Amino acid sequence: MSVHSQDRDNEELGAIGGKKPISWQTSPCSRPSSVAIMESLAKTLTEQKQQQKRVLIQSIKDQSDTTNSTLDVISRTQTEMLRITQISD
Repeated sequence: MSVHSQDRDNEELGAIGGKKPISWQTSPCSRPSSVAIMESLAKTLTEQKQQQKRVLIQSIKDQSDTTNSTLDVISRTQTEMLRITQISD
């Protein structure tokens, strides 16, 4: 278990002996950088999920088209075989 002193935490944030580092400074109009990073990450993850969904849907459609095409070939073949069988009889 680690123990941190308040002074060390303040030092890391730049609170002792000067201004906070620029990355930690916020104006009334800006959000903390960690919030901006999290928002950006959430947006990126959402976009990636949407892209994966589009790819999956397209893959399913392609497989469906292939299946339907195969079933059509089987149906035509069966119909032709039935026609040939009826002619032979």
